[in-house]
Amino acid sequence: TSLLQQNIQWIILDIRGNGGGLLPESVSVVSHFLPQNSIVTKAEYRIYNDDEYKAQGDDVLSQFPLVVLTNGYSASASEIIALALRENRCPASTALSLQEQGSGSILSPNCTVILVGERTFGKWTVQSLQNLAFGGSLKLTVGKRFSPSWLSIHHKGILPDYVVDLDPEEYYSSGTDTQLDRAKQLLSQYLTSSR
Repeated sequence: TSLLQQNIQWIILDIRGNGGGLLPESVSVVSHFLPQNSIVTKAEYRIYNDDEYKAQGDDVLSQFPLVVLTNGYSASASEIIALALRENRCPASTALSLQEQGSGSILSPNCTVILVGERTFGKWTVQSLQNLAFGGSLKLTVGKRFSPSWLSIHHKGILPDYVVDLDPEEYYSSGTDTQLDRAKQLLSQYLTSSR
């Protein structure tokens, strides 16, 4: 609610360097941007019933154009967020283009999310943590993760709509963030053209 009172025009969601986290948190984040019951991700298990996870219906930020910034360290839950937003809010794009080539989609009334940056990590499995008697634990892969359109990006990652490299030396020496600058440029072009 406080964001809505600040007269914002667009949103940039930065998931660079985000190695992921827990599924409920990624569903919660996506729920701010998508209508209730929009599919966030699907899971296919070996020994459990297959399942799909849906947005919980907050969607207070769904009307704003959105750029998601990614890099090679964006993984797991952050990839769930990126792909759920991209597929739900830009349905005309082909899912295959996101893993094989940048789709070059532009922001429009029919495509209000684009990805900018570098290919993501590509961790697309479901894991379970089992505690062991001696105090250790064992992480088991128990299933596969899929996007709303049944896309698997495991070991492939997501290739953004606009591939923009970030030079770490330039970033640390002068603060130049080429990916963030490109996101702002694309959003500004969209707002200018839609007036």
